[in-house]
Amino acid sequence: MKPKLFSCLFLFLNLSCYAVNNSINNRPDTTNKIIKSNLKVKHREPGVSYSRESFEGYKPWFDNCVFTNKYTIQQRLKMYPYSKAVKVLAVSYAGNEVSAPSYKGHITGKKALGLVIHQNQLDYSTLIEHKVMDFAAINRLTEIIFNTDYKVQLKDFATMGHTCYEPHNAFIFLNKEGKVIDFLEICFECKQYRSMHNKLTVGEYCTQKFDMLKRCFIDQGVNYGTLKDPWQRN
Repeated sequence: MKPKLFSCLFLFLNLSCYAVNNSINNRPDTTNKIIKSNLKVKHREPGVSYSRESFEGYKPWFDNCVFTNKYTIQQRLKMYPYSKAVKVLAVSYAGNEVSAPSYKGHITGKKALGLVIHQNQLDYSTLIEHKVMDFAAINRLTEIIFNTDYKVQLKDFATMGHTCYEPHNAFIFLNKEGKVIDFLEICFECKQYRSMHNKLTVGEYCTQKFDMLKRCFIDQGVNYGTLKDPWQRN
């Protein structure tokens, strides 16, 4: 190789290496950018529940309920516990630390025991109101639970827990012997719920879902726990 050509090639290689190294050293640090951008997201501990509102970019209208028509009435009635229940009750009761009101035979100052189920038998004496739900009411209830969703899906969402759990209402599912298969108890104050075997939920949460469930009780004539004045409609 001629000396002049060799010198030019050597210079070209040096300049190329300098340009590459200079580009690497002076380019933005992508890793640092990612770390900094993640600082905008609130720190989340594993296994801890967070409300949808705590997610960055959340908008109130994300939770507006929409009807999905995902399941037909036939499909919904084949789901637990509707597939096993022959009767569904909408009931109300006073909490453990609350005295039941004097209304329709209830004694003022009576110590309320809440929802009492012993050996799958419902204790009706602790109930303030109980109504048998007809087909139309059950259809509406299952549509709220199974066919009502929120508009925008957020990843890693869990319902925020509350310590104010003082429920006064429940849907009770009975078999043909009148024994309790399960129940879905709801606290409208803190928007939480529980069931006998932890198999029942209110479905996907959206802003108006608990108001819809509350209306199910009111329309059945179960007012205690759902209205500010439990014996008067708004």
